[in-house]
Amino acid sequence: MIDHNGAWLPTMTIGLPLAILLMLAGVIAVVACFITADDLADVGVIIGIGTLIFAAFMGFGYWPFMGDYHRLQPATGTVKVVDTRFLAASSYVVVTYDTGLMVRCDDSRCATVREGETLKLLCTKEHQFGSPYAADGWACRWGDERKS
Repeated sequence: MIDHNGAWLPTMTIGLPLAILLMLAGVIAVVACFITADDLADVGVIIGIGTLIFAAFMGFGYWPFMGDYHRLQPATGTVKVVDTRFLAASSYVVVTYDTGLMVRCDDSRCATVREGETLKLLCTKEHQFGSPYAADGWACRWGDERKS
């Protein structure tokens, strides 16, 4: 079962405030260039365009804007099936819990998990651009709990 009260990723707690501060600094620089002198207007336009491009990249990087995509959500339960899948040149482990929840585990320790064990993973939802949100799955890291 996924608990929807996980900790925010560092990209949200550190990266987003820094990005907002950089964008505000860009806006202040643009305004300062236009207010101080006419010969700095060209510099203001360049800074303004750079700020807009930066904001566009930030919006693209943080898409989708829902919390499940930017938090480590704890997924805890009894393991029903552990399956290894091969995709192109990589392999990964898919864990199915007794509740029917299927998650991809990106940690090699998941290969040692056996059916019937209680397992806690920390998961974020992943979106594939161009696909519907209903098709999004959970990518997980190793949690801190494993019991037989």
